[in-house]
Amino acid sequence: MQMTRKLAIVKSIQVAPRLFSTINSASDSANIGWKNDVPGFPEEHNTTLSMAALRQLSSSGSLPGQQKDSFRPTALWVQEPLNLVDYDYRAIAARIGPVKDTFYGYTWDVRTVPDAINAAYTSNDLGFHTELLYFEQPPHIQLLHCVQSASSGGASVFADAFNAAVDLFHMDVDAFDTLATVPVNYHYNHPDSNVYRTTKPEHLTDHALSALNNKVDWWHQAASKFNALLQRSECLYERKMRPGECVLFNNTRILHSRGAFDMADIGKPRWLRGTYVDKDPYFSKLRVLQHKFR
Repeated sequence: MQMTRKLAIVKSIQVAPRLFSTINSASDSANIGWKNDVPGFPEEHNTTLSMAALRQLSSSGSLPGQQKDSFRPTALWVQEPLNLVDYDYRAIAARIGPVKDTFYGYTWDVRTVPDAINAAYTSNDLGFHTELLYFEQPPHIQLLHCVQSASSGGASVFADAFNAAVDLFHMDVDAFDTLATVPVNYHYNHPDSNVYRTTKPEHLTDHALSALNNKVDWWHQAASKFNALLQRSECLYERKMRPGECVLFNNTRILHSRGAFDMADIGKPRWLRGTYVDKDPYFSKLRVLQHKFR
């Protein structure tokens, strides 16, 4: 529906711009004058582009400064040690960009409490998960800062879901397609405070639920294969965080879990603090730094 409306708006603009250009050999540039221009521009609307910019536009489809990102390609995890440096999570987040505000606040605490209503606040094992999938736009970067460790147990485990997805594609493309196309509903239902619901992947039809019901057995079989690939040691990084350590990771790629820990720690200061950063400020900072240091 949204795409249809956009196309309709474009078709309603009855403008057929014509242009003429002159080449200035002294400045090695082209001066482009617009006739029958888009409404709002003056009659003398001109655009001057260097010949170098035009050559790049011809070869790449974008002007200088507008080219596609040239970040390093995604690397799959291997069994090499990761060197984690101690930093304050708030200082790290502030250097990237504004932190994401959610109903948990700009920052939040993970502490064990009696009679917890959230599994994160218990001493139980937490399976692999992605944060806030019931959001339309889940946070991109998650930061976790360890204030106090559990007396025993409670190690954090991280899994490279992208690596597992690539392997699933090569091993069983039908299972991969099932997980990539069958809609799954996510929700957070606390009617007195917050109610979030979303479906991923989004389907622009009214048959998303029936599609899921018809393929639920296929989905569980595919999810079981994906989970088995996640559990391989080469896809995992395990670490019991020490006080003062901070880990940050791509929440949309890296699944994380936590091992169970001593029940005696309930109500005691096992304590992690965290925050989120969205995708846009994260990539903006990468582009700025890339421009600054290239």
